[in-house]
Amino acid sequence: MKLNTYIPSYRMGKFISSNKEGLEMIPGIWIEGKTYWLTSGTEELMQEEGISVDVEQESSRSDLQSFNINITNHYQQSKNVKLLIQNRYQHQDYNHFSFISPTENAVFHLIDNQVYLIDGFCHGMVREACSVQPIWDIYMDRIWSCSKMGKLKYNPMANGNAASILLYNINFKGIETFEGKTWMIKGRNEVELIKLNEALLKTY
Repeated sequence: MKLNTYIPSYRMGKFISSNKEGLEMIPGIWIEGKTYWLTSGTEELMQEEGISVDVEQESSRSDLQSFNINITNHYQQSKNVKLLIQNRYQHQDYNHFSFISPTENAVFHLIDNQVYLIDGFCHGMVREACSVQPIWDIYMDRIWSCSKMGKLKYNPMANGNAASILLYNINFKGIETFEGKTWMIKGRNEVELIKLNEALLKTY
């Protein structure tokens, strides 16, 4: 598996998709001003950083995709790491509309008369921010208002080729593992998606 930062090119690997025409989820890591995206595969050990990421697809249904994510610090020293969860449409579609719902604290993607709700929960992690960014800004690593501090640029909505990003802040005190989960729910009724999302949040 290859782990790298996005560079000014059109290269972006595929990770795990909800279906052939739906969203795909790509996890990423920020460490000391550097951004890494897991563009293929489900696990990676960054030896220089002493951080490993392991992703397992837990549920794969037509209406629900969920993923378990484990972030491990293998060094004794404390370390601040940020987990990024990116969701984007697999094809170019200028009718794709994405936005953050402040009342639900979740992200919605509207594609081809389908509604996708993106959310998650991470034990011991604090969701620091969420944003909707143009795909090109992700390629160019322009998603940060301050990359050195890991401050995500806030953008509440976007039309066209864009991706949503959830950001969780992790403070390792030494050798330890943080566990989290993220999911995407698909349907046509926003109210039903919200009910299912609330039910999922209550189980964690």
